Amino acid sequence: MSAIKTHEMFHIVHGDDIEFSNEDGEHTLQVKSLMISRQQPSLCQIFTEKENTGSFKSCETKVLSGKIITISPSSTTTDFAVKAKVGESFQELNLKCQKSADSDCCIS
Repeated sequence: MSAIKTHEMFHIVHGDDIEFSNEDGEHTLQVKSLMISRQQPSLCQIFTEKENTGSFKSCETKVLSGKIITISPSSTTTDFAVKAKVGESFQELNLKCQKSADSDCCIS
């Protein structure tokens, strides 16, 4: 039985950060990668990272849901305009991505 590729992974080369505030104060999340479902290509998951300050370096990872507004492929990268849901609000992000060849999501 062969494997079925269910998602595409893209690494962020350059893009907008997600900024929001809550009761803990102002926060900035750096977008690291984008996972797009092959069954629903207009929906995606946005993987972010926030560096925690302190004596030890540690990072907090969050996954947010998003909707792809536009896709503009080029020879080396793909530009995405994505509307991300952050808490109760939405932010539009412009992301320059490179397709990941080493992290396929498959069902076998």
